[in-house]
Amino acid sequence: MSINSQSLFDGFCSDNGRQRSSAYVAGMLAALALCCGEQARVNIPFSDGAAEADAWYSGVDEGFQVFERHVESLSLKERNESLAVIRSRHKKFRTMEKLS
Repeated sequence: MSINSQSLFDGFCSDNGRQRSSAYVAGMLAALALCCGEQARVNIPFSDGAAEADAWYSGVDEGFQVFERHVESLSLKERNESLAVIRSRHKKFRTMEKLS
């Protein structure tokens, strides 16, 4: 895949136009970087229960959705390969979230 997290994020912002908190943006970029293979692990930078943590997790969920929409725009072969990767990484992320 030749796409990167920043280009997916920029595309989302140009389509969406809504301002988001820095915690939300950080979560979204973390998820996109994970999906694009730019990083293998995501560190959660906020304490559970903090408002910033809620925003960060919302950003993570949005990041996975943005990546899935990107995958849906690919050819069938690229899509199947990418969906397998994203599902695996999302599952690992949710497992790490429960352990922390």
